[in-house]
Amino acid sequence: MVLTKNSIIPAFTVALVVFLIVVSPILPFSKGLLSVFVLTLLIPTARKIMFDHGKTKAAFYTALIFSIGFSGVAVLQDIHSFDLTYVVEFLLVFFVTCLGVFCYGLPVSIIAELVSSRFPASRKGVSAMIYVGFGLCTAIFGLFDGLDFRVFIFSTICAVLFFFMDEWNRRKKSTLPRLPQPS
Repeated sequence: MVLTKNSIIPAFTVALVVFLIVVSPILPFSKGLLSVFVLTLLIPTARKIMFDHGKTKAAFYTALIFSIGFSGVAVLQDIHSFDLTYVVEFLLVFFVTCLGVFCYGLPVSIIAELVSSRFPASRKGVSAMIYVGFGLCTAIFGLFDGLDFRVFIFSTICAVLFFFMDEWNRRKKSTLPRLPQPS
């Protein structure tokens, strides 16, 4: 791969994320899988899909909405005493959700885009199955890492949110008026 002006920042970012994954204390299986997903961002076609189709915007909105909803439930359970711990909890949930959505959800979104584009008649259904299927696959991570396998519920909720945000972004982009291109 030749580094050009447009590819140096993504290459550096991916190298940094892979380094952080490798030095983290998770199981080698999980490290390898996450590294493979992150390395897909070095592929120019994947980057084109990610940035031209608004995948990063959908990922950000997914993380934000999930974090607001997750933290909102905690606030509603103890509504009579709101303090700074809820803000810290929101930021922590947002950070962890961003890690999952950007490291795992974006590559899954790229895979869903590539696969579902081959089925134009049922593109939404195929895409939804891919999103939810990969969201449910996180139950396997829970079994390998010794976590409670019910953690997959949160990742599946994020996968469904990501699907809806991606479709909303696609619909919004297709309804925008096209400006004439200068010749």
